[in-house]
Amino acid sequence: MNINQLRYFLDAARLCNFTKAAEKNYISQSAITQQIKSLEQELETELFIRDKRKVELSPAGSVFIHEAEAILSRIVQAKEKILSVSMGVSGILRIGFIKGYEASDFPNVIQCFCEKNPGVNVSLTRENPVALLDKLNDKELDIIFLVGFDSVLHPELNSHLICRHPLFVTMSHRHPLSYRTGISRKELATEAIITNNTDEQLEEDISKILQQFLGAGYMPNFIRQEDIDTIPIMVSSGIGISIVPEFIAKRWQNEMNLICIPLEGENEIAFSHAVWGQKNSNPALSRFISMLG
Repeated sequence: MNINQLRYFLDAARLCNFTKAAEKNYISQSAITQQIKSLEQELETELFIRDKRKVELSPAGSVFIHEAEAILSRIVQAKEKILSVSMGVSGILRIGFIKGYEASDFPNVIQCFCEKNPGVNVSLTRENPVALLDKLNDKELDIIFLVGFDSVLHPELNSHLICRHPLFVTMSHRHPLSYRTGISRKELATEAIITNNTDEQLEEDISKILQQFLGAGYMPNFIRQEDIDTIPIMVSSGIGISIVPEFIAKRWQNEMNLICIPLEGENEIAFSHAVWGQKNSNPALSRFISMLG
């Protein structure tokens, strides 16, 4: 059974005439007759009652006409859906982002994309950077958003700079330096610095952060905390201070009543990047990347 056989059958059934059905499809009457006979042989039943004066549907044909219409309609729908996916109008886009990034403009970016592409199903994954990169490499995610102190460099990955974020020192309102309008790293020599790191990313991240403190002339006292959501609680309790991008600092200031003070220095900046695989051919991803500018 093929699509042409179904179309020839429907035309012959609607017109009650093989000759007119053949003319409509620009083929000979013998060709359309042969195609319908092949269809009847496959179905093991006659679809038409034939005599010299007219052609009409058999009882089986009257039932099959509805099935044939449904099959062809489903094929049309499938073609439209496939075309929609290939153009990026529909489909699935799997996005990953680091913990805490939801406090940035990220939700607005997602909302804007969803409004412009209502047919695309967007799924979100919130994880640490190492887990996100693993999922990206395993093709479980299409694109991820990371925040760090330098660019993302990898031969099989593309990255796009989203924003530069000034770094802020967050501390309890009871802290002796809470009245300041700016703080340098040199002034944090006696402070316990609470950082957000997992075991996998600890060595790499700490080395980058450490270099900045060593440049200020001392070895800092780090307190590692894997869950970023617990850091403002620790800061509020006076256990230590934390240095975070502005979007996180402002959120903690509003939600936890913490003091947020700019970290002084030209290079006291964090960068947010969108990262995706060079070989990812998801059309929805292309539409999303083009929206990032």
